[in-house]
Order: sequence, then structure tokens, then C-alpha cells
Amino acid sequence: MKLSAMVIFAMCFLFFVPEVKASVYLEDSVTPVYTDDKKHNVVGTGFFIRRHLIMTNKHVVGSADTVAVRVHGKFVTGKVVLKSIAADLALIKIKGRGQRPFPICKNVKTGDEIEIWAYDNTIMSKKAGVITYFWITDFYSTVVSYGGNSGSPTVRDGKCLAGVLWGGAKAMSAHVTAYKVRRFLARYDQVLKKGREDLRKKRNK
Repeated sequence: MKLSAMVIFAMCFLFFVPEVKASVYLEDSVTPVYTDDKKHNVVGTGFFIRRHLIMTNKHVVGSADTVAVRVHGKFVTGKVVLKSIAADLALIKIKGRGQRPFPICKNVKTGDEIEIWAYDNTIMSKKAGVITYFWITDFYSTVVSYGGNSGSPTVRDGKCLAGVLWGGAKAMSAHVTAYKVRRFLARYDQVLKKGREDLRKKRNK
């Protein structure tokens, strides 16, 4: 039985077209974070951890209730919905369609090769390094980072989130672990659940 031209074309496409790396899709999920809506001065980096949620450091957003981020090439205002000094993490919620969220890595360990995808002013760059050691709920690496890089996703294999950059000096950078990221997201879910329950009780009065 002869194969149709369409089937032959499909087989050739599957076998000979190179696979598009996950990193190509995830690069658009990284955004500069601005606390000044008018001047657009970059104070840090953030990334989509859920479709409408951007994660960054608490010290990036500071005491701000709203910040500006860039989504689909446009500046939008996001609301800071949760932040923690202890975790040095914050969540920013946007309206409308967001970007593809970063999946969280499993089994991150010493010796893993990583990159931070960070904004230096208006340009995103990738800086590579190796995880050197863990300390409680943080880990440290050989990545060289600078001001404005705080809140950058720490990416392993271009596919998943190993942590979040929170600081650095010379040839050593500090990162929040994926474990702490998961706990922070769980806390956000608890806040949402409590809010829904309180609203339901209020309506039933």
C-alpha cells in the first residue's frame, strides 16, 4: 500500500526537523520589574510561575503595592498580592493573558549546571555557573550577578526552575531553593482559599 504525499511529509517533519528547546518558549516568561510606572527604571527581574503570577524577590518590590512589568512586549501594571521578608519572595498578579509558567525542577543538587536569566536594564542575558553548596533553604553558585538581577529565575537545562536569585558578590551568587518556592506558592493558595471562605461566610450572613 502506497503512502500518501501528506503522510510522507509528516514523517519527514518528525524525523528531520530539530526539536525546539523549552528555553525558547520560557525566555518570554522573564520580565524586568519596575517600581516607577513613569520612568520605567528597572529594579529587578521577575518570571511567570503561574499563568497570571510573576515571582520576584521581596526586596525588589519593597513596600510597593503595584509594580510595572512587561508582558507580550507591553508595559502592564501588576498588583503585589503576597510577599515575605523571611523567604525574600513576592508574587505579582496581572490581568489578562500571561506567559508560559516555569515548571519547578526536582532533585536539584550540588554540581548541577545552572543559568540565571536576568535583566540588565532593558536587555535579558543568561549567566552560567555551577551549584557549589546548599545552606538551609538557600544554595550558592559560581554565577556572576549584578544589580537588577535579583529575582531572576535560576534555570537548569533550560527547562525548569531550580531556584530564584536573591543576591551575589563577585563570583558567588545566592539563590532561594525550589523547595522554598513551592512552600511560598502553597502559602498563596492558602490565602486564596481563606479569602474565598470568608467571602462565602459573608454572603451567607
